[in-house]
Amino acid sequence: MNKKLSASFTVESSFIIPVFVFIIMALIASGFYARNMIMIKAFAWKEGIRLEQMTGNESRERRLAGVSGDLNREIRDNAVFLSNVNVSVRIMDDSNTYIRVIGSSGFAVPLFFSRSNIDITEKIKTDNPAASLRKWHGLQTIMNKEKGK
Repeated sequence: MNKKLSASFTVESSFIIPVFVFIIMALIASGFYARNMIMIKAFAWKEGIRLEQMTGNESRERRLAGVSGDLNREIRDNAVFLSNVNVSVRIMDDSNTYIRVIGSSGFAVPLFFSRSNIDITEKIKTDNPAASLRKWHGLQTIMNKEKGK
């Protein structure tokens, strides 16, 4: 009972299967990258708005350090395949706050999706406190729903 198979099936499979696996890995890597970018921007906005709403006797440097530490912790806890996260917060003048997040990803697929590092600078303006509060409450609602899952 010898079955004869054509050799073309084996040769085609040896080329097609790695190509499909490579494409699937590229899609997964791009999905993780997009998720990290969206998540970091949302966290940066939330912490920037929180910083702008902070009042009290604490010095500006102490508030910046607290927000920077909280943001760094949130990103490390929620990011996928992201390491070496560095957060810096700067207040340029009374109406603009800049939050910069730099991180490196250990999951990237060469050729199709070679961008693995994240460098985001978000400018948060405080010209409209009511809109900022609405955004902050919306982000809080989203984060509470995520924690509940």
